[in-house]
Amino acid sequence: MLGMLYGNSQLKPEMVPYRLVPSIDMGCHVDIEIIQPVKLDRLTKTHSDQVIERIYQRIAYELTNPYARSEMFSIDGKLFYLIRVPYTGASWIDNTYRFMHNED
Repeated sequence: MLGMLYGNSQLKPEMVPYRLVPSIDMGCHVDIEIIQPVKLDRLTKTHSDQVIERIYQRIAYELTNPYARSEMFSIDGKLFYLIRVPYTGASWIDNTYRFMHNED
């Protein structure tokens, strides 16, 4: 897919770095943490929340289906590529979305 051409410009996917971090929830041992920069600044809050939720669903899909890893996927015509970053215990300063984190 990287070689796909659209007119004279090549389509470039949005790289989405994420990591699995220890959870304080007793029901699940890890949380998914998306590390910015995911470019959603031109979207409404509702639409950006839906895109983030679809990215979380794709991460869960790739974790449970190893054959589907390292593939680009599309949301609303925009390509995304997931990059798993190892958890080292270091925190990312105000640059993360946490799964199940509600911002009202």
